[in-house]
Amino acid sequence: MNVGDLWFTDDCEAGDTNWTRSGSPDLWHITSYRAHSGAHSWYFGVDSTHVYPRNADAAITSVSLTAGEENELRFWYWYDLTTYGSDGVYVILHAGGAADTVEFIGSGGALNYPPEEPLNIYSGWVEWSMDIAGLAPGDAFQVEFAFSSDGDDEAEGVYIDDITVRSRTPEKTGVGDVAGRTPGDVVALLPNPVRDEVRILMAPHAAALVLGIYDIEGRLVKELAAPAGARSVSWNLEDGGGRRVAPGIYLARINGDAYSSTGKIVVLR
Repeated sequence: MNVGDLWFTDDCEAGDTNWTRSGSPDLWHITSYRAHSGAHSWYFGVDSTHVYPRNADAAITSVSLTAGEENELRFWYWYDLTTYGSDGVYVILHAGGAADTVEFIGSGGALNYPPEEPLNIYSGWVEWSMDIAGLAPGDAFQVEFAFSSDGDDEAEGVYIDDITVRSRTPEKTGVGDVAGRTPGDVVALLPNPVRDEVRILMAPHAAALVLGIYDIEGRLVKELAAPAGARSVSWNLEDGGGRRVAPGIYLARINGDAYSSTGKIVVLR
């Protein structure tokens, strides 16, 4: 099976649905002051002054994403930061309960300088990209942008725009051959998060299966039939009555003779 490339994209034009804010002060927000494309980007700071505060420690974290093969993270950033100190944005990947800091966009280091001689470093829009290693197809992961500032001078800060996660799905019919998978297991949910239709990839089973879609409270939303040997089944985000479901988290559950396998689906607006 070759179902092509998977994409998670956020051009910041549809609001902050894909992200959760944390930390203090809570100043991450979508701004129209600067943008790489369109009219909006993420910014940590005060819109009225275009300056970030001292002693900040706050982050935005993406919804749960599902890895394929050859996973890649890309985004564009613009910055204006103090030359000295430790202000900037940490790019962090969360997977398997661990956090891995993969980049720091910021000041040159914790150095002191005379307060009457502040110097800033700045850049126009720059694209950043990296391959995400250590993930197997079907693994869940999240992307975090964490802004931190010290107690010295401030500057305008960092803007983030056009965030993309690209994953290649398995090239061959190896979906059912993933190591450690039981026939009938949920292998991957593609794409995830989803706006229109999600394909639920599974290890093939000798008998026909019924796959249930449940809401986070455990209520059955819809049942999907998977014929014997099926490697995938699609859900169009409708309930059993043909109505579009509300945004939120849903569970795709396959029940077998002596096991059950569950995958989490994040439905966007």
